[in-house]
Amino acid sequence: MDVRSEAEFRGDAIWPSGGAEPGGRAGHVPTAIHVPVDSVVDDRGRFAEAAALRQVFSGPDLAGDTAMITYCTVGGRASTAWFALTYLLERPNVAVYDGSWAEWGRMPATPVSS
Repeated sequence: MDVRSEAEFRGDAIWPSGGAEPGGRAGHVPTAIHVPVDSVVDDRGRFAEAAALRQVFSGPDLAGDTAMITYCTVGGRASTAWFALTYLLERPNVAVYDGSWAEWGRMPATPVSS
């Protein structure tokens, strides 16, 4: 699950600031679904209520126990999504790809979609 901004997911940016990454590629993991992490908090920065979070995460299987991996650029936003999924929605088997896009996008052998 890619929790970065729409621009990052589309491949228009590598970093949230729009900055470049030496040797980095823009885009997303080909099998990733896109759920921007900004949608899990309200305008005051607090987590949304469980019903609203279920709407935000309506794409992934919330009742399943197959592995779900969140990623962003360096892991911070992915950790926010992990917390919401694991502790607020009680979704089992969620992990954070701590290397996130900063790692994936710099490895020449990894596939990239945009």
